[in-house]
Amino acid sequence: LHTLRCLSQLGPLDRLTCLQLGYNPLQGPGVLLHGMRSAGQRLVHLDLTSIGLTSLAPWAEWMQHAPLLEQVVVRDNQSLEGLPGVCALPQRMTYFDCGSCGLSEVPEGLTRLTNLRHLVLEDNALETLPMWLSELKQLEVLDVWRCRLPHAQAAKVLGCMPALKQARRDRSTLYHMPGSLTHLEVSQEQVFTR
Repeated sequence: LHTLRCLSQLGPLDRLTCLQLGYNPLQGPGVLLHGMRSAGQRLVHLDLTSIGLTSLAPWAEWMQHAPLLEQVVVRDNQSLEGLPGVCALPQRMTYFDCGSCGLSEVPEGLTRLTNLRHLVLEDNALETLPMWLSELKQLEVLDVWRCRLPHAQAAKVLGCMPALKQARRDRSTLYHMPGSLTHLEVSQEQVFTR
């Protein structure tokens, strides 16, 4: 078996719509994507699950050359704490999964992603949901399962999200939820509503 050092070794990839690089020890697109600017032209989905990321910045720069890119997965990159480089992600993104990335707070740079419809923050050490999340007017799905969120504070923020249709969380006493909500998944405790 040969080690793949550069995707261009595989031949022309200009029709590539999905690139899953998960579970490979990569730090950035550098050598791997050398000469591959055209590979991003049709790319819609990029999966960087558990590749040892320490920053999104080098990847975000490459993503700028992927005009159709809408879905990015960076889950299980524990060294990515704080999501450095999140401000450089393409604004057109509709799906972002940063579950299990060692986050203690939701990075404010996500406010730039005004087209975001699905945000996965599960299994992070979040202790609060910032009120600015309600500024993501397109957000329909928010996954905060296995986060350490206070019940009332999380419910207050979720209640201010007009487009929210699906929320996934655990340990909940829900006080008020948006009228747009059509699916709620709660685990590990009973749900009480007032």
